[in-house]
Amino acid sequence: MARHERLHERHGQRACLDHYLELLKVKPGALAGSVALAQERERGAWPACYDELWQQIAAKTTDSEAARQMVDVLMLVREHGGQVVELAVRGALAAGALDGRAVALLARRAAAGPATGPPGRLAGLDARLAALDRPPGAIDEYNRLLGDREARP
Repeated sequence: MARHERLHERHGQRACLDHYLELLKVKPGALAGSVALAQERERGAWPACYDELWQQIAAKTTDSEAARQMVDVLMLVREHGGQVVELAVRGALAAGALDGRAVALLARRAAAGPATGPPGRLAGLDARLAALDRPPGAIDEYNRLLGDREARP
């Protein structure tokens, strides 16, 4: 069952993009010309970073593959929410990871929350390996060697 806000104009039409995602999974090429997408853009509910990602993916693959990946990205909104997915898209663009799978990975990481434990530690290690806690290396000797090398002609 779907809910839409009431339309007051005569013969008005309101389409929610989320309601068509299952259909768009089968026919992703229909996304570009869909009424639902046009209305999302008109309402300002379609972030500009989505278009940027879509264009970047299309530049390195085909239009149909780019549309398929964008439908996958839109499906992530159901699972993680719009803000998390938008942040994941922005992160993927910033990292140059122009792929729907990269967005999915970033969205899942963001939804999982921050990693626990001290930074740089591997979780789930065998007790014998975890016990090898070494002090940080001293670089004084290395710096002295570099100084000696610079002093030579």
